[in-house]
This record gives sequence, C-alpha cells and structure tokens, in this order.
Amino acid sequence: MTDHRSNCNNIENGITTSTKRKHHEKDQAEITEVGLSDLMLDELYTSYSLKQRSGSLKWFFFACLLFDIWSLCIPYEQDMQARVAVLIILLVTIFYVIILHIVKRFGQSESESGGSSVLLLLVADWSPFFLWAFCILQLSVYCLLQTSLSVRDILGWAILLNFLIYVTLPVALFYGGCFMGFTTFIIYVLLLFTTTRDDPMYYEMIMANIVLVLTGVLIGLLYYAMAEAKHKRAFLEAKKSLEVKMIIEEQSAEQERLLLSVLPKHVAVKMRQDLGSTSSEPFKKIYMSRHENVSILYADIVGFTAISSTYSAQDLVKMLNELFARFDRLAEQKANSPVDMRVGIHTGAVLAGILGQRQWQFDVYSKDVELANKMESSGKAGRVHISDKTLAFLSGEFEVEPAYGEKREEALRIAGLKTYFITKVVKPFASPSSKKTNETENYPDTLDEEFLPETSSISDGQQKEQIEETSEISDKQTLFKERLQEELIARDFHENLSNDTTIFLKFKTKSLEDTYAIYREPYSSVPLLAALLVQSTDILYSYFILPRSPLHFVNIAAPLVPIFMLVFISIAESFPSYLPEFFVSISKRYNDFTMVRELTAVSIVLMIGLSNIIDMFFFVTFIKSEHIVSESVFNQTQSEEDFLKAEPMVDATPEPLDNVMYPSYLSNFAVLILIATAVIAQLTHVTKIILMVFITDLYTLEDDLTFNPTIPISYSVSGILLVAALALSFLARHMDHEDRVIFKWKTEVIEQKEKANDMRQRNEALVYNVLPVHVAEHFMKNTKRSHDDLYSQSYAEVGVLFASMPNFSDFYSEETVNNQGLECLRFLNEVISDFDALLELPQFQDIIKIKTIGSTYMAASGINVNRDIKPEDSVKKRWSHLAVLVEFALELKNALQGINEQSFNHFVLKMGVNHGPITAGVIGARKPHYDIWGNTVNVASRMESTGKAGCIQVTEETCNILQEFGYTFLQRGLVSVKGKGQLMTYYLQGKSGKDERTDDLTNVNNTSLEGTTVEVEVNTKQIEETEADMKTPLLNLKTNGSTFKPSSPGGQSCTGEGEKEALIN
Repeated sequence: MTDHRSNCNNIENGITTSTKRKHHEKDQAEITEVGLSDLMLDELYTSYSLKQRSGSLKWFFFACLLFDIWSLCIPYEQDMQARVAVLIILLVTIFYVIILHIVKRFGQSESESGGSSVLLLLVADWSPFFLWAFCILQLSVYCLLQTSLSVRDILGWAILLNFLIYVTLPVALFYGGCFMGFTTFIIYVLLLFTTTRDDPMYYEMIMANIVLVLTGVLIGLLYYAMAEAKHKRAFLEAKKSLEVKMIIEEQSAEQERLLLSVLPKHVAVKMRQDLGSTSSEPFKKIYMSRHENVSILYADIVGFTAISSTYSAQDLVKMLNELFARFDRLAEQKANSPVDMRVGIHTGAVLAGILGQRQWQFDVYSKDVELANKMESSGKAGRVHISDKTLAFLSGEFEVEPAYGEKREEALRIAGLKTYFITKVVKPFASPSSKKTNETENYPDTLDEEFLPETSSISDGQQKEQIEETSEISDKQTLFKERLQEELIARDFHENLSNDTTIFLKFKTKSLEDTYAIYREPYSSVPLLAALLVQSTDILYSYFILPRSPLHFVNIAAPLVPIFMLVFISIAESFPSYLPEFFVSISKRYNDFTMVRELTAVSIVLMIGLSNIIDMFFFVTFIKSEHIVSESVFNQTQSEEDFLKAEPMVDATPEPLDNVMYPSYLSNFAVLILIATAVIAQLTHVTKIILMVFITDLYTLEDDLTFNPTIPISYSVSGILLVAALALSFLARHMDHEDRVIFKWKTEVIEQKEKANDMRQRNEALVYNVLPVHVAEHFMKNTKRSHDDLYSQSYAEVGVLFASMPNFSDFYSEETVNNQGLECLRFLNEVISDFDALLELPQFQDIIKIKTIGSTYMAASGINVNRDIKPEDSVKKRWSHLAVLVEFALELKNALQGINEQSFNHFVLKMGVNHGPITAGVIGARKPHYDIWGNTVNVASRMESTGKAGCIQVTEETCNILQEFGYTFLQRGLVSVKGKGQLMTYYLQGKSGKDERTDDLTNVNNTSLEGTTVEVEVNTKQIEETEADMKTPLLNLKTNGSTFKPSSPGGQSCTGEGEKEALIN
C-alpha cells in the first residue's frame, strides 16, 4: 500500500507538460491585459531609475571632499585667498549635505506615517544640481583666484569630475549629458584660457587636455548606458515578475475558492502541505475528524426522474443549481412539474473528512448519518421529518406532531428514535422582505435575470459589456501600477547586504556565491571598450605633447593589437546581429569560463597601465638627460613666480615639436587608466582596488624617483592620482554592491516565482482532484461566475460502473477499540486509495472517478471532451472505452483481493456496468459538485444493487457490445427493477482467448437459464436515480433479514442460487 502523500505527489506530477504550456500561454495572454501604457511605464521607470541612482550621489560628494582636502593641504601655495574661498565652499557643501540627510530622515519617518513632505521632494530632486553647482563653483574659484595657473593644473581632477557627473549624479541623461556634463566641460575649457600662456606648447596642451577630458566623458557615457540598461532590465524584470505573480495570484485565488467551496479550509491546508511529501507510515494518511452533536439533513427530490428526461443538459443543470437556492420558486415558474422535497434531519456524532486519492468530496460518515438517511426515506413529500434528538436542540421554536417513522423504518426502531413532522414555525428568523434580501445576498448565482423582461437591445447589451470590459481593464491597470510602484519602492540598490555578505561583499552562502561567480549580466563585457578607448587616446594625445619618437609609438601601439583582440573576443557575444555567428559562438564559449574572463580583464588593465609606466620611466629617466626637456628646472635663486613664468625650458638644439616632454601628462593619463579599471564588470571590487593600488604605487614611485625637491608639489600629480584612486576604489565597491543586489533580487524573484508556481500547482492538483481537469479549467478561466458559466455537457456514449463492498457494514463498528469507527474508515480509505491508484495507470487514463458513496465506488468512461468519434465508426472504435472500463472493474477485484491477503479479510465487490447517454454537470452555487445523471446511470446503479457479490452484472445491450471485445457472459435472466420493469441481465465470466481473469465460475450451473424469469424484489429504499447521487447510503447493507456471508475470499459463484442473496440498500 503506497503512502497517501506519495500518491499526492503523483497527482502533482501528473499535471502534464501540455497543461503547463497552456498555463504559460494563458499567463502571456493575460499579461497584455494588465500591462501599462508606454507613458505610464516611462514615468514609473524614470522615478525608479533616479531612486536607484541616488545612492551614488554620496560618492560624488566624497570625491569633491577629497579634492578640497588635497587643494587645501598643498604646500608652497601662496594664494591664501583661493585657499580660504575653497574652504568656505567646502564648509557650505558639508552643511548642505547634513541638512539634506536630516530632511531625508524626517521625510522617511513622515512617509512611514502616511504623510508626504514637499520639502523632502524639493531637496531630493534638486540635491544633485546643488552639489554639482558647489563643485563647479569650487573649481572655478580655485582656478580664477590663482595668481599663476598652468594648463596642466587640475587636469586629473577635471578628467575625474567629468566622468563622475555621468556615473554618480542621479539625473536623467538629458540633464546630465546635455546640461551638466556639457556645462562642466565648457567651463573647464574656458578656465584653460585663463592660464598662463608662457608655454611654447600652450595650444597643443589645451588640445591634449580636451582629448583626455573627452575620453573621461566617453567612458562616463559608456558606463551610464550600461548602468541604464542594467536598471531597465531590473525594472522590466520586476514588472514582468509582478505581472506573472498577479496572474498566478488571481488563478490561485480562483483555485482556492473552488477548493474551499468543496473542502473545509483546515482540510485543504493539510492536504496542500502533504502534497509532494513522503512518509514511512504503513497506512495512507486519512483526513478525518470526529464531531459531536452535528445535525445531518437529507433532502430528496421526489419525482425528479420524471423531469430529468424532459430537459436538456444545460436546463437540467441550471434547474438543479437553482433548486439548491430556491426550490419552491423554480418548481412553480420553471419546472411546472410535480416536484417536491422530502427532508429528514437527525442529530448525532459524525466522522467528517474525505476518503481516497481522487475526486475528493467532503462527507460525513457514522451510524447517525445513516439514521438521518432513514429519516428522509421514511418521511413524506413536502414535510420536514426530524428525530427526537434533533427536537431536543430546537428550544421550542417549532411546533411538531408525531410522525411515527419508527413504524415505517426498522433501523429507526432498533435505534430507539421517536420521529416528528414540523408543522409550524413559532419563532420566525426574519421577515419576508429581509429574508428575500438575505436570500439575494446568500445566493447571487440565481435565475433572477431570466425572469425579468428584456428592456434593452442587443447593441445596448454589447455596449454595456464593452464599457464593463474597459472599466475592468482600467481597474486592472490601476491596481497593477500601484502594485508595481510598491514593488519598485521595496527594491533598493543601497539595500544593506551585511547579513548576507562578508566585508569583501562575498555572499556568506557558498552556493549563492558560486552561482554569482559564474553569472554574467547581459553586455557585461562591453565596458572593456573603455580600456581600448584609453589605449587609443594614448596615441592621440601623445601626438600633441609627448616625444614623437618611433620607440614611443612602438611602446604604446604594441599593446593595442592584443588589447583589441581580447576586447573583441569578449564583447562579440553582445552583438549577435552585427557579427558573424562564428565569432559570436567563440565569444560565448570564451566567456563561459569565469577564470578566463577575469584573467582577460586583468591582462588588459596591466597592458595599458604598464605601457604608460614604461613610457614614463624610459623617457623621464633616460631621454631627459639628452633632450634637456622637463617640466621645469627651478633655480633656487629665482622667485617661485619667476620660476612659474619660466617653465618649461626647452633646449634649442633639438626640434621642439619632436622632443617636448611633459611627464605630468603621463601621471594625469593614469587617472584614465584607473577609471577604465573601475568600470570593468568582470572583476570584483577587491581585484579592481588591488590593480588601482598597484598602478598608483608605480606612478608614485616614478614621481619619487624623478622628484626635484625644488619643484613645487603642485606640479607633481601624485596627490591627485591618490585622490582619484581612493574615490574610484569606493565607487568600485559601490558598483559591485549594486551588481550583487541585482543578482540577489533575481534569485529572490526566481524563488518567488517558484513558490507561486508551487502553490498554483498544489492548488491545481487539489482542484483537479475535486473536479475533472476540463471542468476545473472551465471554472478557473473566469473569476466571475454566473449561470452562463455553469458547466453542463451531454455525452452520447458513456460507460458507467458501480462497485460496492456489501459486507463492509458488518466490518464497521463505532466501538472504542475502533476509535469510534475511525479505524474502520481508515481501512476503507486504504481500499479506495488503492482503487484510485489504478487510475494512474496509462491504460486507464480515460476513466474518470465520479465519486464514492460510502463503500460504493462510481466511475465512468467516455467522458472526454476531445474524443473525435463519429456515428459511422465501428462498434469497437466507439466503445473501446467500455472494454477498458470492464478491465478496470476486473483490476478493482484484483486490488481488493490483494488487500484481503494482506489484512486477512474477506471483502468482495458487487459491481454493475451499463452504457449509454448521460448528462454531466456541476451543480451548487456555493458548493460545486460534479456528477452525472440519466437513465444510463440509474440502470448501472440497479445492476450493482440487484447483482450478486463477487460478480459484474450488465444489461443485454451492454453484453452485446462487450462480446465484440471477446468477453463471455452467463445469462442470469429477467430481473424486475423498480421503475424499469424487467431487464435481461448477464454476469461477466471472462475473456475468450485469455487466462481467466474474472470470477471463479467452476461452480456455475451449466443448465441453460434462457427463458427463465428471475424476479428480484427491490426495496423502495434502493439507490434512487438521482437520489443516490445526493445521499450517502453507507452501512445498512443487509440481505432479506440475514447478514451476507461470502463463501470464499476469492471470486463468488454467480449461479441462480446466489441470486437469492441480492443485496438491498
């Protein structure tokens, strides 16, 4: 016996790939309905992007602060006026930042309390412009108040500043690029023309400065584009995940509604939790609990057989659904037939829960439930029949009269019950008007609209539907926008990762860190273009400044080829539309290796860095003595002012344009190398910092080797290089932090999707176990249910099987040793679960379990909406499913035999099979219940109830069809069935040409029964057509006053003698 939760797992896994594909297609279709317009998306994205970039604003301020400190600490500075001005601007900026921080804190607390601050919005929106303005003011004051300013002064800072504007300021590209960046660049160029013009290479230096600063601008724009693409991907992923999440939530809510309309919440929650889990318990888990003092009501539709054959499937289902809400009104206005209710009520203890693994239905089981059933069957049409135990709880609110049901029903007499009919309501619950109101509220799914006159035309109706549809879409968009805003607000690039990462920003979870190490953000290789751009700039700007010797150009051009090759092979995969597939595939394979990507980035950085270092060391150390070219040769007898005016000195011997040397440009160029290093995405911030420290140390060492103590430090760029390295190190860490936050979001989104999908699949598995798949999909496709949504379908060729265990009533006991009957039902659950497990077999996939009625198992075949059968098809093709149903019935017997062998019991099955047309549908506005009706169902029930234990009884028409498939039968004779007259029936013997698989017929009387009439009196309390579908006859399974005793644990003898033991429900 397999475990219940393992079976549940099979159910969950039983959702086919095609079903999942349907969900995906449905999700994609519904996404378009909740999508936002381009304008709304642009507005949301703009606010989202600026919010995410606002965290980098502090690094802009930090870089400005470092520059101010550097400019204030430079010795040999005689312009105290400039120093004081810079200090004042610095203090004002610091004060502004403090105010900004306080206002933001105040605004956060205010927003948490539900308010909003205009001041906060103004400060937050304009803070980037204020800080930028302070920075530009500081730069301008510093330059304009200097008595002697060289073109080479603050070049490194200008490069860094123009880069940081695009990388750190949270402004849109139009403002950052076209206004702030362009303004900064123009101001810097104008400041260049305020410098001293004593230099013979004055204009060449200005051109070199412009080239270097523009390179910083281009790298900033490159990073801005990459960051913008990264933010946009994160935004779209958040949008898409929310869309899918909302759709899944909506579908799950509908599944949950359907599920909870059939199963109580506590049962549904337990079953959902057990899906997919395993257990070592020997028995399958049973969801059953005992309840005391429960009132059980049975209501029987008297005369339903007459009207069920006069209405279509749709009308029948609508009528049944309405009967549950307002029986009297429908009977008068719609049915116009002699239909009435027979109601029985009894109060006692029940075991409430579900049995089996498929087509779950919440039901109650106990002797008291059976007594309530007897209360109904012994009552009268149009009367409410109650027991004395129920009367004791009514507190005199009803007038009653003796009903003497115990005289009409033996079970009531044995139980010692006195019965009564309710004659009058003494204390009404509500007035008719309020009752009508309550009725409308409690039963919205009624036919009221069908009884109202038509007051509008079709076009008006269509227009109304269009307006409602438009309003619904608008509401969905508004809700989606609000949810998306909440989702985006919850996301923060500056989220604290201290709980998830180490001090070096490595995830503490090894699996997460390993996944991040191999993860590649789209276009992550593109920033390597910055290194290629820097190396190309080296050639371009040196054309204006550095010596144009062949050795120099060889030195800076040699790395260009390998750098180009490495960059090309790294970024080729990012441009599949523009490059041949050959290069793209090689690039993908190349980038698949994390170590290769990192080594490539490190190699490129070292090549551009060492190339410049070699230039600087070689020319400054060795060529300087030959060309007498230097930034300055300071004569200590000169004043510093005279010195500044005199430098640089150039020997008249060589040609100036070929041999002019300005070592400070090499150090300023190093700022670009640091910038290119900082933006590379393949490296962690730790690796970037190590590389930047290494390069900075080499340049600082070179400055020390060539340092002339008589030269003012203001012309040694080691200080600005250190400022840039420090600022870019913190910025690199910030970039790495952002990448890791985005990656963490992605993993969380995936986890949320998996959880949502898991919840949907669990709900789906449960719902598909309550309703057939095609019926469940019908109800879940639209959350708004009306009568038009009620499911009903007619099938012309269906097989119906009833299989009961007639001797289970003797096994059932509510004694203490059986835990008040729970252990008996646990055994029944094992039996039904093993029966359900057979439906998992591929050969029985078209068989549908309809329900269980106590110990009776009901199944059907041929209920397949996708069947493509034509009337002209052969009998074997049209009724192949009926043969499969018989094979299923035989497997039920085998399964029960296996259980008997394990449990040392002697249970037998009594089965009946019939075929023909049926009506299938779902009734119940609040508690939907799938069932089938029709003469075919009624006769199949009769075949089981009038049959013999251990045998499968069929009608003559069913026998004729099954003989086409090789089955052999034993004629039983004419059987008198209430409401159907006399029917010729047969017992299934076996299948010709195969080993014996059915009953043990060795004791069968070979005397022909043809022409013999065997009349079986069927008690009027048999399973009544549709009544059987609404009741739960369980335990009163006796045979003509004597208990049925099986002759053997195996098959039963289907002889004429056995017919005397026909079981009566």
